[in-house]
Amino acid sequence: MKPDSPMKNANNKKQCSSNSIFLKLHEISMNLFALEAELEDLEANNKIDTTAWEKLKTRYDELIEMGDNLCEQDTTAWEKLKAQHDGLIEIGDNLWAKPIDNIFNECKDNLCNECKDNLTGKPKLNVEGAIFCFNCAKIEVKLINNQRIDLSRKIYEQSKQEYEQKKATHQKFLDEWYSKRNSYFDFGVIRTILLYTFLSNQRKKEEAEFYNRFPMPQFFEKEPSLEYTPASYNLIESDGSSLKSQKNLRNETLMRDGFTCQCCGKKEESSNLEAHHILPASSGGLDEPTNLITLCIYCHDREDWFGHVRKYHTTIYTYVAARNSKIYHHDFCNHALKISKTNLITFKSLKEAKAQNYRPCYLCRPNIIY
Repeated sequence: MKPDSPMKNANNKKQCSSNSIFLKLHEISMNLFALEAELEDLEANNKIDTTAWEKLKTRYDELIEMGDNLCEQDTTAWEKLKAQHDGLIEIGDNLWAKPIDNIFNECKDNLCNECKDNLTGKPKLNVEGAIFCFNCAKIEVKLINNQRIDLSRKIYEQSKQEYEQKKATHQKFLDEWYSKRNSYFDFGVIRTILLYTFLSNQRKKEEAEFYNRFPMPQFFEKEPSLEYTPASYNLIESDGSSLKSQKNLRNETLMRDGFTCQCCGKKEESSNLEAHHILPASSGGLDEPTNLITLCIYCHDREDWFGHVRKYHTTIYTYVAARNSKIYHHDFCNHALKISKTNLITFKSLKEAKAQNYRPCYLCRPNIIY
């Protein structure tokens, strides 16, 4: 048998080498298609693990390197294959960016809207849809309250004018009525008494309606008048008990904060939690969820962490206690009213009560003065 010529042997070797290259390229192509399928699955789930993506990327780089090595001489087939999968890395990078964006957005949701401090794991407040830390929340709530107070001032001034006009109308009616008669006996004593009683009750009703609508008008007047201090008409409610009666508002605040103290972070039973004003009522703070946070009774007692500036009443308080108890109260507290006179002790000041080791009442909170 005649041996093959050297030229024919060279052609056979080249053909075998070419077939081997294309077989390898086919294998690489299948692997790339498998990678593409994995990426599509990841895209469908919209979740991707960084570690998994690094492995995919490494495998892809290895396949690229293998193809480049195989096609150093004949690159046509490989270039077509490479072009077909050229966007694979870009697809993977886009998939990887999605969870990174989610993480960023999650962090962004925990950033203070004002100072940009990261509040992850820290107490935070939602003020009209924006997240704030406590310090910025106080400023933000104060700004919002100032805007509302300006509006309330206008309403108050208008209502005050209407009220003063009604008072003047009543007085004018009485003056005109009396000027037409020589004495009360012309109209009849009983009728005169009934008329004056009716007008007096009517005026008291209008006065009560006005002051119930604006219980602390000194916050609405640009120049506060002594005539309208809370002590003038016994509307002082700064002992902290007013919020306890507003159950819906309190429950809404507690539920929003997950029945968790926003100071110490402990989850407590509802009976051990209280709704607390961020901006005190004495500074114009409103009874609204945006101005309230949840505090446990222990944190509410100390409150120094929240940075309150205390304001004192012009009214002089009397502090009382029962002889058989170690708890002191305001004299108007429900518990204090039940103490018999023989069992009653009076203190001139808070210092005197504390010096004798008396604890403050949890209801009227005599140790808290706004």
